[in-house]
Amino acid sequence: MPAAEPRPAWRGEEVVDLLRAINASLRGQLAQDSIRLGLPKFSRRLPILMRVCDEPGITVNELARVIGMPKSQVSVLVAEMQAEGVLRKAGDPTDQRRIRVSPTAEGKRRAHAWRRAYRSVVLEALRPMSEDDVAHLHRGLIALREALEPGRTDRAAQEGAM
Repeated sequence: MPAAEPRPAWRGEEVVDLLRAINASLRGQLAQDSIRLGLPKFSRRLPILMRVCDEPGITVNELARVIGMPKSQVSVLVAEMQAEGVLRKAGDPTDQRRIRVSPTAEGKRRAHAWRRAYRSVVLEALRPMSEDDVAHLHRGLIALREALEPGRTDRAAQEGAM
């Protein structure tokens, strides 16, 4: 397979800036919607809630690792969220030193409401775009997600060595 032509450095920087701006716009829109919908403001708690809903029974250590937050902060936030009735903690039946975290019904409700609000904001932004533009965006986002997958750089190096 022929090597891909290098992209101009400015294009990569522009992509980084665009992603940062899009993230800020999404967060701003979601903050407005959260007030209107009566949801809590976006905070460090949201990634915890979403991950726990996606992986009920995840340990506090695993949770800290996958969301990239210190374990001490995650532990404090999980305790606060447990006190609010959003999460519940339980010991691991095979190792009582491990704490497993699961969402409560209220936690699931909030996560579902957040996802619905997020999708609504994104779908509304896509509405005026042409089908072709949406298709290009979709392909580009898939390629970026795949490029960012853990272990991808290891696989690419191995394939290059073959």
